[in-house]
Amino acid sequence: MDRRTQSRLDGVRKANGTFAPLAIKEVSQWMFLMNKFDSSAQLRLRVEAALKAMDAETPEAGNAVSIKALLIDLAVHQIELDRQNHELLRSQEALTARHAFLYDMAPLGYCTVNAAGLVLECNAMAASILGLERSLLLNRPFSQFIVGEDEGAFLQLTQSVLQEAGVESPQVVHSEATGCELRMMHKSGSPFVVQLRMAVAVGSNSEWALQLTLIPAEAPANPARIELGDLGIASRKPGYRWDAASHEQVVHEVPESDAMVRRVVDGFGPNVFVGLLTPDGRVLMVNQSAMAVGHVRWSEVANQPIELAPWFRHSELTKQQMRQAVKLASQGIPSRFDMQICGEDERTLTWVDFSLQPVLDGSGQVSHLVPSALVVQDRRQAEEKLLESEMRLAGIVDMALDAIITVDATQKIVVFNPAAEAIFRLSRSEALGLPLERFIPDRFRVDHRRHMAGFAGDKARAKPTMGGRPVMGVRADGQEFPLEASISHGKVGDAQLFTVVLRDITERLRTEQEKSAIEEQLRQSQKIEAIGTLAGGIAHDFNNALAVIQGNTQLALEDVGANELAQQSLAEIQKASTRARNLVQQILSFSRRQATQYVPIDLAPVVRESVRLLSAALPARLSIFVDCDPDVPAVMADAGQIEQILINLSTNALQAIGEQKGRIEIRLDCVELDASYAKRHPSLLALHAKRPGRTVRLAVSDTGPGMDAATKDRIFEPFFTTKPVGSGTGLGLSVVHGITQSHGGTIEVASQLGQGTVFTLYLPMALKQPAQVEEQEEAKAPVSAGGANKRVLYIDDEESLVVLAKRLLEPHGYRVTGYSDPLQALEVLRADPQAFDVVITDYNMPSMSGLDVAREVREIRKNLPVAIASGFADETLQLQYAEAGVQEIVSKLGAMEGLRAVIERAVKGGRPL
Repeated sequence: MDRRTQSRLDGVRKANGTFAPLAIKEVSQWMFLMNKFDSSAQLRLRVEAALKAMDAETPEAGNAVSIKALLIDLAVHQIELDRQNHELLRSQEALTARHAFLYDMAPLGYCTVNAAGLVLECNAMAASILGLERSLLLNRPFSQFIVGEDEGAFLQLTQSVLQEAGVESPQVVHSEATGCELRMMHKSGSPFVVQLRMAVAVGSNSEWALQLTLIPAEAPANPARIELGDLGIASRKPGYRWDAASHEQVVHEVPESDAMVRRVVDGFGPNVFVGLLTPDGRVLMVNQSAMAVGHVRWSEVANQPIELAPWFRHSELTKQQMRQAVKLASQGIPSRFDMQICGEDERTLTWVDFSLQPVLDGSGQVSHLVPSALVVQDRRQAEEKLLESEMRLAGIVDMALDAIITVDATQKIVVFNPAAEAIFRLSRSEALGLPLERFIPDRFRVDHRRHMAGFAGDKARAKPTMGGRPVMGVRADGQEFPLEASISHGKVGDAQLFTVVLRDITERLRTEQEKSAIEEQLRQSQKIEAIGTLAGGIAHDFNNALAVIQGNTQLALEDVGANELAQQSLAEIQKASTRARNLVQQILSFSRRQATQYVPIDLAPVVRESVRLLSAALPARLSIFVDCDPDVPAVMADAGQIEQILINLSTNALQAIGEQKGRIEIRLDCVELDASYAKRHPSLLALHAKRPGRTVRLAVSDTGPGMDAATKDRIFEPFFTTKPVGSGTGLGLSVVHGITQSHGGTIEVASQLGQGTVFTLYLPMALKQPAQVEEQEEAKAPVSAGGANKRVLYIDDEESLVVLAKRLLEPHGYRVTGYSDPLQALEVLRADPQAFDVVITDYNMPSMSGLDVAREVREIRKNLPVAIASGFADETLQLQYAEAGVQEIVSKLGAMEGLRAVIERAVKGGRPL
């Protein structure tokens, strides 16, 4: 018995020892109460006996005492009933409070909507989802908060739920929840998506209402500390008066409220877990959804610390998180975090969004803790996939060979990959937050701002910058370099981002320049080769004409005797034909069809001999200077062609200086042709690729007026000249270019207006240096005084040369048979193979070549000597001549002066070719 009940009982016992007779009405009230609340049959029988005695009006002496005792017992019982009623009211209040904060603290929104579509009740989360106060939500049409296009879906769902529930039948109390996805309108005017679950409940009066559950697409934010008053729960004050009506209400509502709380927390759905804890974290209640995870029994968690519950047995870290959350919540600080809970075994883990909220009583003290968890497995899996995708993208960005820079709308750098660090020579940490203009030269920044402003409004998501032209960048050290850039833009959320992809094209441009130089050299070589082929053909015909002129001039000189005027005229003809012969030599050198002999030679003696010849012809106003390094190695070269190069270059310098005083310098030295030297001289890249290492350099410079770029680009073109008509042939430098290339070398030219010109030849060093042997003069076979009736078969498609050969040889005792048709000549030879002592044939004839004639001659008579007359004979032809059995080569450029000597040597066995 509590203290208050004992006090009231003592008061009754101290009352007057005698009782006035009780009115039947008062006793009847006690009887009513006994029928209602007394569980003791004995007390009820005593009251009934007392009433019968009073009705019989037969009071006895002992009745007063007996009634007095009865009244005392009744008073004591009344006090006990009052105490029980007070406890029942407190239980109702606790249950009501529990229902209220569980209802309001749920992580989902709940609304009750009547048949008229008005909101009758809602929890705090529903109001929070819509951004409204609860009072502004009540008694308003629920459809008012739905986006207009989705109202049809809401009405269709309502009709379907009502039809399925059969609301016309009062027996149906609650239906299964059905749902759909709707767009609702926030107070701010922004639409958002919710999952709506709907169920229908029918009361005893057959009135129905819709129970709506709102599940936002994003988990709701944590509420702050919650007090009971904030949830609309009124705390009843103690000491209220008891009456039968209120007590009856309590008796009937307590079990119904408990069932309502259980129905609310269990109706949150399978993915929402809710419970109730003591301030120190012991479990008072959990809903069925939480118990279903891992089939947990109530006995396993009842009054146990929450961190020891089976859901957290898989991880000590999770247990520690729970202990820390309880500690904070007991101090009034809410917690929220994602964690994993386990099911039947520790391998089955589920991600949940967990929160622990403290609930304060009227005095501001923490009275309970409310844990709630929302299953976010799908969200976490999506986040993990997103994180994996982001990491993959970050890996791609970091591994990209191109620099990738992303800037925000203010042009501040937010992404700076390792390739960008390499080309700008700045670390990522230093670059992040810097403006993109930091890496753009000052003179281009205005254009950059204009380009970015225009691109931001462009519909194209990506395009190259500056129309695809290279742009310039600035490294951290201030060095400018060329870049190839493209830019793209897009939105990530509400943020406007620009991504620039950059490629350092310094090496590519250098390579392209080198490639262009090599291609230009190739084009020049092809042009020269084509013109050389043409020149070679022209030289052949010109040789024939020159041979006729020179031969007949020689005969004429012999015929005119002492006629001085005639001899003078013939001498001028001889000079002119000699100049023409030199021109043909240049043409053949240019076309590379002149026979050359490449042997290891020291260039210093060749240079000095060429200078000695030049010095005799130079005017007094010009001086020539020679500087030869004594340690220059030998090169594989033809000495005559090297002399030709020096003469042509010196003559070109002489003509460039003109009538002014000037100086010509010839320098011979050696350089180390390595990669760095070749990069500084792109024209040497091909030579470096074939023959790197020590390379001989021969330079000829002058103090003339120099050349502009346009002239310099064309100086090696055949027949190109800047001299007046009749002053030059335009072949001098082309010949130099041709000879240099035939020696496997390269020629460079450097010139600027007013600063003179320098021609530099680079020739590869000979693999074998020349042996120190005594020079032996070739013994020349003596020419006999007469031909001794030697029989000569002379073949040439040019009839005039056949006639000339007869006139030159027959006076000296030779019997010459000439033919302009080689086929006819061979028929004659086949008819009588012993009729001739020697055969002389032209090389280039329409019907067959001189080689073909030589082969046929060998078939007819193997030991018959054969000589070929040709204007040119390169190494390839010389090898072919030897294979065909040719003993001698007659040069038409010699005007046939040595024809008799050639015949004598051929008859005597010839010399090695």
